[in-house]
Amino acid sequence: MSQGNTVDQELHRITEALRETQLEQRLDALEAKVDDGFAKTSAGLQEILRRLPAQA
Repeated sequence: MSQGNTVDQELHRITEALRETQLEQRLDALEAKVDDGFAKTSAGLQEILRRLPAQA
């Protein structure tokens, strides 16, 4: 029975590692989207500021 228990424990460890990997990949993808969104927002704001008339 201890052999089955060891297998179950190993399967649990593998499952947890896969979940962590998947979560890390999803987090990396979200970070990339946030970075892209920030870059686009920044570029858009810079364009707006460039088009504003100069204030003396």
